Amino acid sequence: MTDMIGEIVLTQDQIEEGVNLVAERITHKYLGEEVVFIVVVPGGIFFAADLLRKLPFHFSIDHVACHHTPGSSQNHSPIIYQNDIELTGKHLVLVDDAIETGGTMKRVAQYFANTKMYCLSQLPPYL
Repeated sequence: MTDMIGEIVLTQDQIEEGVNLVAERITHKYLGEEVVFIVVVPGGIFFAADLLRKLPFHFSIDHVACHHTPGSSQNHSPIIYQNDIELTGKHLVLVDDAIETGGTMKRVAQYFANTKMYCLSQLPPYL
């Protein structure tokens, strides 16, 4: 594919290396545990698909939405979560592709008690 929308932030090899690294860390931490991965949509969909295929254990998956303005740490959008999966007594792991300012992810993490966060990249302020 030769048409690009913007600047390449990570190469395909860098993405694969990052996915493998995060998968190894998650496997080491959660192997044998009950885990629910909550994907922040729409951004985290492709990273989560690549990541979760690499995990050698059973897990549940759900999603949450909290729209934001790129580059803004002042996000007041509603957090939309359907709560389709019982979360009590399980490890909750938020998955997103990148964190810019951290404002949206902080709000989403506070919405869910006792969560861990994993992302592919922390972007420099407003690319």
